Amino acid sequence: MHITLKRSGGFMGRSLQTELDTATLPAEDEAFIEQLLTQLDFQALPLQPQDPRGADRFMYELTVADGQEIHTRYFSDEDVSLEVQQLVRHLMRLSRESGTDFPAGGAGPSNFYR
Repeated sequence: MHITLKRSGGFMGRSLQTELDTATLPAEDEAFIEQLLTQLDFQALPLQPQDPRGADRFMYELTVADGQEIHTRYFSDEDVSLEVQQLVRHLMRLSRESGTDFPAGGAGPSNFYR
């Protein structure tokens, strides 16, 4: 499974992106991500980007490609389920550990992504 997470907006307006292939991850990370994707209601997330409620809010684009199926959903850093929060937090941690785009400071003003 290939996952791309893009984050835009926030106070600085800096866009960040990370991509990973779950097949290259340790088994426990792969299983955790797949469990979260199964638990969260991915199909219920918006199909189109929404306007954030505040100027300093982050917007996310999450694309999951599994075989021939590719699904992209959008959400802000508020009003999302615990599973979405955990997924974003876990993807950002894996990104930092691998030295890719997300910085070590977390996702910004919302504490649940840190």
